Amino acid sequence: MKVSRVYFVILAFILCTLAFLTPGPGGDGNSFLDYLFDHDYFEHTENCFDHWAKPLCPLLASPFAYFGQVGMKLFNALVALITRVLVFRTAKQ
Repeated sequence: MKVSRVYFVILAFILCTLAFLTPGPGGDGNSFLDYLFDHDYFEHTENCFDHWAKPLCPLLASPFAYFGQVGMKLFNALVALITRVLVFRTAKQ
């Protein structure tokens, strides 16, 4: 169990470091569109019903979009870490 926690901390450190050190959005051109949907989520509420911008993801990502591309990369790292915890718990059961 302790090895899993150490691995989690190392992975979190690596992902956060990469978020600050890598230039750009860290993805393809699709990342810019997602960022725009997330950044303007509360100003353009019609996007809440847009097929491309599903309502839950922009709602959760909009606070991180305030900090620009680095904030979006940190949000993606957070989602990856939460997914890792849930997958490990599921596999353990």
